[in-house]
Amino acid sequence: MSIMSARVRPMEVSDVPRVVEMDGIIFGHTLGEQTLIAELTEKTLGHYFVLEDDEGTFVGHIGLWIDVPYAQILNFYIIPKRQRQGYGKMLLEFALGYLEAFQVTDITLEVRKSNIKAQALYSRHAFQIISTRKQYYPDGEDAYVMLRRNEGISP
Repeated sequence: MSIMSARVRPMEVSDVPRVVEMDGIIFGHTLGEQTLIAELTEKTLGHYFVLEDDEGTFVGHIGLWIDVPYAQILNFYIIPKRQRQGYGKMLLEFALGYLEAFQVTDITLEVRKSNIKAQALYSRHAFQIISTRKQYYPDGEDAYVMLRRNEGISP
């Protein structure tokens, strides 16, 4: 299946139950429906997006916190059955372009030490490991903190 007609759109309140469900399956935890709804309706630092395939089926999600000139990539995933098809690259590149429009200079994220696939994707997009957060996740696994510095953008 081609991803050419896949689209990224802002998350809507109606997307929250699906996103919360997938957060729980993929991460084992979630921000929860109330928190996400508040983030969407109260115009906080959060910017949330969903990725749909050409049939309108949910494929993935990314959340961003923007506090110019800094940003953080929050939950970011492609549902397991759609991974390794180019969707992750598409969604990450959308997010990076979106952040560029805000003149963001530094983008950080956390990634599981064991998530080699995600680390490789981030590395291909100029993220570098800058530190480790010991026992960061509820199951005790460490997280790498990765940083992408957008050169040429001045705060």
